[in-house]
Amino acid sequence: MIIHIKKLFSIILISVFSSLIFSCGSKSNTESDPVSSDSTFESFKNYYIETWFYITPSEALYAGRHDYDSILIVPSQDAIAKQDELSSELLDSLNKFDENKLSDANRIDFWIMRDYLRQKLWYDQEFRSYEWNPSFLNVSGGFAQ
Repeated sequence: MIIHIKKLFSIILISVFSSLIFSCGSKSNTESDPVSSDSTFESFKNYYIETWFYITPSEALYAGRHDYDSILIVPSQDAIAKQDELSSELLDSLNKFDENKLSDANRIDFWIMRDYLRQKLWYDQEFRSYEWNPSFLNVSGGFAQ
């Protein structure tokens, strides 16, 4: 199970970063053509969604995606640490985009993704409800779907 997660994560990560590298190869091309930034961002959005739903399958359930029903995660501090690590990596990758070069629709998506990741990290690292709220251990939400 963990090997499959690492393999999928590696494949997706390589494809996104290779598209980022190839699309940013020519500086003059990127500055004059905002579509290249948008097309790279579109690829990143797909990577973001698929990776996030893979590591948090309960959220995929609530979004109506049942691709990951077989890999539901039991709430634990290890699971939170993995999600936080992924959140930080996604946030770092997201911050490499110049939001001013994105279309209006992609800029809104950029803000939504950025704010969601910041919120997730804040709740896990500052608010830390999993340490004092026993309902965190209630697995019925994801498992009952």
